Amino acid sequence: CPLFAMTTPLPGDENIEPLIRSISTASNRSLQARLLLTPDAERLAVVMVGLPARGKSFLSLRLARWLRWQGEAAEVFNVGQHRRGTETGRQLASYFDTKNSQAVQRREQLARDVLERMVEWLNGRKSGVAIFDATNSTRERRKWVHDMLQEAGISVLFVESVCSDAAVVEENIRQKLSVSPDYTGMDKEVALQDLTKRLELYQQAYEELGKEGSEEDYSYISLLNFSNHVVA
Repeated sequence: CPLFAMTTPLPGDENIEPLIRSISTASNRSLQARLLLTPDAERLAVVMVGLPARGKSFLSLRLARWLRWQGEAAEVFNVGQHRRGTETGRQLASYFDTKNSQAVQRREQLARDVLERMVEWLNGRKSGVAIFDATNSTRERRKWVHDMLQEAGISVLFVESVCSDAAVVEENIRQKLSVSPDYTGMDKEVALQDLTKRLELYQQAYEELGKEGSEEDYSYISLLNFSNHVVA
């Protein structure tokens, strides 16, 4: 895949360098063994994984910007943006509760809409990198995404952003409250309570990438606190 051959960082994008380096390192480590057996990935889907306020959209946008700077066709497909542009009213924390069956079905449909649009975008070009920006927080969801992309002949790379640094998470929450359309015009304390509840609901259902063995055949990268630790 052309992505693995690119090692020049985009000036001003220091925070994306760990992801770039890890992609290159993971590729080079197994390149000799796989070179004769693996066809080039001309169309690649980067599937983000992680809880809200963990920097997924930040990484997605910076990675797409870096790829375009390198001359690659790259596009970010954000499920949250599609939700906000499609749904009516304000989606509070209860909308993200796995016990809310009606909301679960609706969120799955929204994810499918974006994924289908992403596949269409990739199928419309000879090569390119599409970034699926969503939580993709369960093994079931990731399998569905993986299988749908594989059936379309698209290579898949999962990128998980894990944040254990409380200061980083707190800053990400502050940023999310200040810029997210979900909380525009809402009282700050009410917004913080709602986002905190949403994070708790996601945390209850979250399944880390590659922990149970069912995902051992996936290509993936896990980033801890953006750069402290990389698993690939």
